[in-house]
Amino acid sequence: MLRLLLLLLAIVGCGFYASSQDWVALSGNDTLHGEIKSMNRGVLQMETTYSASDLKIEWEEVKAIYSSRFFTFSLNDGTRLSGSFAMAD
Repeated sequence: MLRLLLLLLAIVGCGFYASSQDWVALSGNDTLHGEIKSMNRGVLQMETTYSASDLKIEWEEVKAIYSSRFFTFSLNDGTRLSGSFAMAD
């Protein structure tokens, strides 16, 4: 929950310096590049060119994340936030 709050606080407008790809760094020091599709109930879904199906990643495995695209975040209290985001430890 703390990571999700940090993620939401770290919403930034990075459009000028951003690449078109999203990336996710995992706790095992692997980095995945592709398109973040969704995050629901602690599972991040990502499409990559090196997998025939979308990857599903448990949120606990995510060490850092980046995307310049806009997302809508729904908090547990019903608040909705929109924006791009970046998060790191």
